Amino acid sequence: MRNQKKTAYISPNAYDETKNFIRQSGYNIVKVNHPDQVSKPVSTHPDIFICKMEFSTSNNNSKIFFGDIKKLGNKYPDEAIYNACATGKYFVHNLKISDSDILDWAEQNGLEFVDVPQGYTRCNLLPVGPSNFITSDMGIFKALNNVGADVLLISNKNVALAGYEYGFLAGCAGIISSDLDLESLNSGKTCIDFGFLVHSDHGVSEIKSEKHTVLFNGDLSAHPDFKKISDFINSCGLSVAWVQNKELSDIGSILCTD
Repeated sequence: MRNQKKTAYISPNAYDETKNFIRQSGYNIVKVNHPDQVSKPVSTHPDIFICKMEFSTSNNNSKIFFGDIKKLGNKYPDEAIYNACATGKYFVHNLKISDSDILDWAEQNGLEFVDVPQGYTRCNLLPVGPSNFITSDMGIFKALNNVGADVLLISNKNVALAGYEYGFLAGCAGIISSDLDLESLNSGKTCIDFGFLVHSDHGVSEIKSEKHTVLFNGDLSAHPDFKKISDFINSCGLSVAWVQNKELSDIGSILCTD
């Protein structure tokens, strides 16, 4: 049995294939569920309660902020006060609604503040590098472009979220580091399909790359901007994995600590 020292905060509504892939990658899974604190559609969304600094340049690996659930409310903006996106360079949120504690945390870590009109920022902003992002929100796109970040603007189609007309792609995804030897693990079970590796034992497909993996809860290849998204992530030095043949489902991000 692998010694699990890493933690992944995830919705209990994530697909079994997603959870299995994360477990096999060496993570202990913590399922998030606070039904009495916020509205039902986001009550299992980790990014409502937690802010993870991705791509930290510090040697301290515990770059994660846990919000005080007693401060949250069951409607906007009260349920979005912690829904910021943080990297080792930027802290991106609608700063008018940000809780003072998370602002203090960002300031203590020396992050550059970027104010955006979208309060559900992390829901619709996927960091794939310290200054590299994917979003379908034009306001976020413009604000980050203005500070010199590299941002890919995509369609908001083909993502489901119960209780809403549609969800956000960033809420389907998380960045994981895997200690799986994928080639050995899938020896004899891997087939090449349009240039992608199909890992049948995990139910996911992966584009091979050098470093961490961006894992999607659902079939990324069904997204209208699939090629742009996968190419952009690969250009940032990350690999891409997704659950095959299942609808992309917004589960409020997958937030991992090492």
